[in-house]
Amino acid sequence: MAPHHPSGRPSRTTAVAVTVAALFAGAAFGLAPAATAAPARATAAAPASGSSLTFHDIPGSGGITLKGNVFTPAGAKAGDKYPLVVFPTSWGLPQIEYLAQAQKLADSGYTVVSYTSRGFWLSGGSIEVAGPPDIADVSAVIDWALANTPADPARIGMGGVSYGAGISLLAAGHDKRIKAVVAMSGWADLIQSIYSGRTQHLQAAALLGAAGQLTGRPSAELDRILKEFLGSDLAKEQDMIDWGRKRSPAAYVDQINRNGAALMLGNAWGDSLFPPNQYADFFGRLTGP
Repeated sequence: MAPHHPSGRPSRTTAVAVTVAALFAGAAFGLAPAATAAPARATAAAPASGSSLTFHDIPGSGGITLKGNVFTPAGAKAGDKYPLVVFPTSWGLPQIEYLAQAQKLADSGYTVVSYTSRGFWLSGGSIEVAGPPDIADVSAVIDWALANTPADPARIGMGGVSYGAGISLLAAGHDKRIKAVVAMSGWADLIQSIYSGRTQHLQAAALLGAAGQLTGRPSAELDRILKEFLGSDLAKEQDMIDWGRKRSPAAYVDQINRNGAALMLGNAWGDSLFPPNQYADFFGRLTGP
């Protein structure tokens, strides 16, 4: 059970950390943490403390730089390998979003890499709304982590809230190295989320657009799509649908099933930004663990 927010609602980022650890600790997925010298188990009564935090410029796709940080388990030595957790940030949030949760995971024997999604804050590029460049960024971050951290190439997972959840699910359909994903308060079908029944979710779109302007650099494509969407330009409706389908994990469900990553989806029935029906439909099509 996830720790609860003082308001009575679960803390979203804490829930991600707890459920990532739960997925990874399952021996059925072969992801239980273990170092080559002294195995570290998620169920240990007294996990190691003193994990280290470092900040890095991580090469993204297309030559951009992503701002990231790495938590490494205490006592890690040359040759040790730990399961890797990758956290893309939520919409409009910087790389420090998951610091507390990443440290908990590192203290339990995981290497954790968090990075600011492209186009936001000090990361390079422009906001692509989980487009192909964002998915390529995930693979680039994994490549970098395998080369620069004690990450185990056979035990790689992802987690995220909202924007990070969508990117993580999409990446599971494009990178076979990803073995587990926890996607909290995200989307599976972007069009059903913001345009269900051909009804525009204007407040949600306007809020996301404004937050993107304040914290990052929207791409020219995003600016155009938002203008057409908010302006009810039906002549451009199919273009918008095609744009959203490319960014929908549900469009890649066959690839996700073939790759076989263990998935956990979490959402609130009252979520007005990403209503949960499209998540439930997607869940029903999954065949993996």
